[in-house]
Amino acid sequence: MNQDRASAPPAERGWLIFHLAGQPYAAPLTQVSEVVRDGDITPVPGAAADLLGIRQLRGRIVPVLDGCRR
Repeated sequence: MNQDRASAPPAERGWLIFHLAGQPYAAPLTQVSEVVRDGDITPVPGAAADLLGIRQLRGRIVPVLDGCRR
């Protein structure tokens, strides 16, 4: 019997596995909209400690945060 992927148990749907600072993490693929490669980050003087800086992403300026510091 074929089981629809949408009704499959979470363990069978797939996971995005990644490492940050040597610590492994995983997120269900259903919660991932895209993966963005590292890029040039512009520091912001006087910013909060968890703000690494800003960068351009598809013509928009977006903040880059450090989750460990947060």
